[in-house]
Amino acid sequence: MKLLPLTASLMALALYSAPAFAQEEVPVQEQPAVEEAAPQVPEEVLVLLNDPRPLSELSVDELGARAKQARTFSKMKALPAETRDQLQAMAQAARGEIAAREQQAAQPEAPAAEQPAAPEVAQQPAVETPAAQPAEDAGPVAVQLPPDVATLMNDQRPLSELSAEELDHRFKTARQFSRAKQLPKETKAQLAGMAKAAREELMARQSATQPVPEQPETAAQPPAAEQPAVVEQAPVVGQPPVAEAPPPAAAPPADAKQSQQLDGNAAVPEAEAKAQAYLEDKTPADKLSDEDLRKRLDGIRELMAGNELSRRTEQALRKKLRTEREILRSRVAMAEPPKPAKPSAGNEEAPKPSKFDRKDYAFNLEIVLNDRRPSEELQDYELRRRLEVYRQYDRDDRYSADQRAYWREVRQRDEALLQRRLLRERRQRQAELASRYEDNEYDIELGEDYDPDQRDDVYAAEVDDEELEEVLVAAPRREFDRRYTVEEVEASPDLREALPRIEIDTVRFGFNEAFVRPEEVGNLDRIGEIMERVLSKHPRERFLIEGHTDAVGSDAANLALSRERAAAIKKALTTYYVISPENLETVGYGERYLKIPTAEAEQENRRVSVSRATSVFGELED
Repeated sequence: MKLLPLTASLMALALYSAPAFAQEEVPVQEQPAVEEAAPQVPEEVLVLLNDPRPLSELSVDELGARAKQARTFSKMKALPAETRDQLQAMAQAARGEIAAREQQAAQPEAPAAEQPAAPEVAQQPAVETPAAQPAEDAGPVAVQLPPDVATLMNDQRPLSELSAEELDHRFKTARQFSRAKQLPKETKAQLAGMAKAAREELMARQSATQPVPEQPETAAQPPAAEQPAVVEQAPVVGQPPVAEAPPPAAAPPADAKQSQQLDGNAAVPEAEAKAQAYLEDKTPADKLSDEDLRKRLDGIRELMAGNELSRRTEQALRKKLRTEREILRSRVAMAEPPKPAKPSAGNEEAPKPSKFDRKDYAFNLEIVLNDRRPSEELQDYELRRRLEVYRQYDRDDRYSADQRAYWREVRQRDEALLQRRLLRERRQRQAELASRYEDNEYDIELGEDYDPDQRDDVYAAEVDDEELEEVLVAAPRREFDRRYTVEEVEASPDLREALPRIEIDTVRFGFNEAFVRPEEVGNLDRIGEIMERVLSKHPRERFLIEGHTDAVGSDAANLALSRERAAAIKKALTTYYVISPENLETVGYGERYLKIPTAEAEQENRRVSVSRATSVFGELED
């Protein structure tokens, strides 16, 4: 009986002590969870993140390497979101430091010049503008703000009061100035903010007032076999035709076996469920960021590539893909910096200021169809638009024969002038590239060895210039123990998949076409100029151009047509850009690698892609 009080005391002591024991055990149980998260970040990323050196102690080369490495790591999908954000911030800080040093290095050179032009720049009225005054604490940098920059920054009108053309001008001008090396970092950041705000306002207006048109080829043209015989009559780059042949007659649709293989598969429930999730997603594409919209498009493409959807679901997804990809491509196109005006080689080729509103000219067909100005008075973009519209309507029976004949005649003059301008620009770029090479201004570094986790392929119209360059200089995804011939690459899917590539979707081949029209050559500018810079520093590099077709027609005909499409892109690149034919190899894959497995005519499958293939072919021999 006397033991009961002792037992009660012990029980009370145990109850009293239990929370203390529990508190000691919690950290032990939770600790492994914290440690398990660490291995998700690769060691090389941790090394970069833990680099303690401040930016001020790094050389320009080290800063450039840190920026490129951080930006590359920030695109690794396996990393936590906060780690990727940290890497992006690190890359931005390194680039900002490089820009600041370039600005600081450029400042002493201004007073050293004895030429009379230098004082005139410093005495421009921009010095007295309010835009320059906030920067007085920064020293003499504020005094060097150009007048046009100060004028732009002083424009305080709200975006809602600006017309579409004024918004477009503000966006492109601010974006161009934000990249000027001689401006202070604060000024460039302010200009970048102005450009972003103007762009968002433009996109909001465009999405609210103008529906995105669907691709016309599948609805307007009957399915016809892609026969290379028609291509022999097509115009060749550099030689505009006098008159085009009538459109080809419709051939029989794809054979039943092919249709059964591509469009007759039974729907897989899991794939159907994923497709329905995309179709039922009511988030407007114009409300998504570029990255989120790109992810949605990639997901739709990946799902359709599996060929596990019912025909009805597949067609609905194709329509959604067409609509949303145009929104993204429109954004990327608007974000491209305007090309600087080129000096004219002669008065007859000098474009004069347009009397037309650029917005109306771009979207109002009647203005273009009734444009009677001489070719020499048109800007390049106006020539391209007029050529595009006249080509589309010169066989439309709703218009008189005389009017359509006039359009064909004007097209010949427009094409000839546009080609002369393109060739003139090539000569100017060739001189500029040679000058920059002599001054050692190129900093393009090529990816070496191999990288199994190399980034996915990209669509040229859906990414910016920096990402295009990253793909063209990227290392291959696997190691090669020997060099291969073009025939071996054409026959081996493994070799092809080892190379990161750019889908050149900026040039759209019409049904059964294998040529590049003069008005579409400018759509190769972004890729062509990056390749020019690469080859200026690394002249022995080699690139692979791949041609593809859709699945309409026979295998043999499509294989021949795909080879001709690759050859057409090569001809355009070597004719209008400073690129030697020896640096480019071409292959044709026909319908072997369909982006969308369908027996119907599909624009996504009619394409050409480019990749840096030196690791496969070896360097160009001297």
